[in-house]
Amino acid sequence: MSEGVTQQPTIRPYRLDDLDATVDLWYRTWHATFPDLRHAEPIEEWRSRFETVIAVEERVYVAEIDGRLAGFLAVADRGGGQGYLHEIFVAPEFQRRGLGSILMAKAKELAPAGLRLRTLQRNTQASAFYARHGFIAGSTGIGRVGLPNVEFRWTPSPEEPDLRPEE
Repeated sequence: MSEGVTQQPTIRPYRLDDLDATVDLWYRTWHATFPDLRHAEPIEEWRSRFETVIAVEERVYVAEIDGRLAGFLAVADRGGGQGYLHEIFVAPEFQRRGLGSILMAKAKELAPAGLRLRTLQRNTQASAFYARHGFIAGSTGIGRVGLPNVEFRWTPSPEEPDLRPEE
């Protein structure tokens, strides 16, 4: 596969008609990442949580390539330019093409003073991705699926450009 995104993605705010495609991508990608795990919650619960909590309370953006949903992110506003990167997913067929980096740049734009996130400790591919994007591993705990997770934090360094919109 190519290193860069072959088709330029469109990053845009989530719309209500994106619900099914977004939840399908989320569920399918999570299970592709952890093929030996079966999430305890059925896809219907994922859909309900996305529709009634994530899409309502967080800033959600989707990435499209050639009209197809290729990824998405959800950032919860923590005030003062801080955010919690609740979800960042790229469909398996679009991974390793730079789309995750484009979505991460959007997440940093949405939370220019810093981001936090949690991922399963066993998700070494995601952990390496976060480290490449300046995140530092911190506290550990037990996640939603009952497995050990790790918190990552990103704080912009003085060398990074200020991503806050001009007022």
